[in-house]
Amino acid sequence: MGVTTISGMTIPAVIDTNVFIDACLGTGAASSVVRACLQGEVQPLMGVALMAQYEDVLARDELMAACRLSRDKREELLDIFIALYE
Repeated sequence: MGVTTISGMTIPAVIDTNVFIDACLGTGAASSVVRACLQGEVQPLMGVALMAQYEDVLARDELMAACRLSRDKREELLDIFIALYE
């Protein structure tokens, strides 16, 4: 799944927690969405409540047992992702 920018502009989007978690788990097209954010093609938009939800869900070791990333790597990815938001 490629993300196309509009007239060279970055596309703003709210990235649902499920999308971010699925990207960490390596399922579906979610990885492409998060990759597009990290590459500057999509501008993630979020508020305090969504950031708290990301942190809460990523910290659930039982949910993230199948995750390809360690807890430290998940936290690092979240920090990078949050740094991108407007």
